[in-house]
Amino acid sequence: MMQNTGNSCRKNLKYQELYGALCGQIPDLLKKGTAFFTQLQIQERYGVSRQTVLRALRQMEADGLIVSRRGSGTTLTGLLPETEKNQVVLLLSSDSSYTYPSLINDVSSVLRAARYSISICASHGSLREEREILTRLCADPPRGLLLECCHSALPTPNADLIGILSARKTAVAVIGGVCPNLAGLVSVHEDDRSAGQALCRYFLRCGHRQLGGIFLSDTSRGQERYFGFVCALKEAGYLPLPEDILWLTGDIFTDIEEKEPRHLLAILQHFLMRRAHSLTGILCQNDLIAWHLERACRAAGIRVPEDLSIGGFDGSYLSQAGGVSLVSMAHEKHEPGQTAARTLIGAMSGHSSLPDSVPWILRPGKSIRAI
Repeated sequence: MMQNTGNSCRKNLKYQELYGALCGQIPDLLKKGTAFFTQLQIQERYGVSRQTVLRALRQMEADGLIVSRRGSGTTLTGLLPETEKNQVVLLLSSDSSYTYPSLINDVSSVLRAARYSISICASHGSLREEREILTRLCADPPRGLLLECCHSALPTPNADLIGILSARKTAVAVIGGVCPNLAGLVSVHEDDRSAGQALCRYFLRCGHRQLGGIFLSDTSRGQERYFGFVCALKEAGYLPLPEDILWLTGDIFTDIEEKEPRHLLAILQHFLMRRAHSLTGILCQNDLIAWHLERACRAAGIRVPEDLSIGGFDGSYLSQAGGVSLVSMAHEKHEPGQTAARTLIGAMSGHSSLPDSVPWILRPGKSIRAI
């Protein structure tokens, strides 16, 4: 009996020692992007039995450090053995307005299920605030960063700090468009150009030809949606006049977040006063702008959709909150946030891949009439 107990203790010691040794290899493997060892490699490297290897691997899998799949071997999940180091930061334009609460919830549900802890920071569309947050992160780099770039259509002056984080082995994934000087980063691709084309084609099928648009000039989403819009118009033999396009910047949403949308409403009312008589429909950057445009129309005595048709993007709650339900390009529920989380987990586990694409669908409403 005493001899059996001794053998059992030695086996436990071997398994625990092997478990600790393999866990100690994880940070270096993740830094180098190297695949995890095969069972045979572990046996030969550490001089242990197959049974000891399997027991150590089962414990690592139970702790969420590896995933074993029949036919594809064992892969790292991206988690580090020290749980306090498995911190992920979401750096977004907002943490409380429009579609952000649902986006944060969807991202967080996937990351927490994968055993990551989460911190949320908001830049409020300010490059200065974004830089302050990134500077703090450089002092204590997180395991991963999900980043929504400020002014994503423009080169960012904060590329240096993002480079420092990457050099310190923070995995970075981008949503909402990648700044031109960050083109090498992993990103979630929403194909805003095809969404702009699809919404414009819907207007065209409804008989509209005199179309205008309201877009954000400093975001890649705005530029891509605009480009899809004009491409679809060109296919039909039309192009908008310069005065039919209202260009805004992301700073306009600061007014809205502070519950003072009067500046935006004044801009929209001025645009309507100049162009509403010449247009039958307007494509809006998102449902938030479309919702405010519908309010501006009511204030000006313009009926939607009888006098002017409106379409938006995002399929948000605001598409159902106005006087008329909006036609809106949307994603499947939960898809953008969950895809973003999976993309970041892939980056943290060292799995390089093409940008994940989130498909669009047209959500019907009553804001576009047939003419």
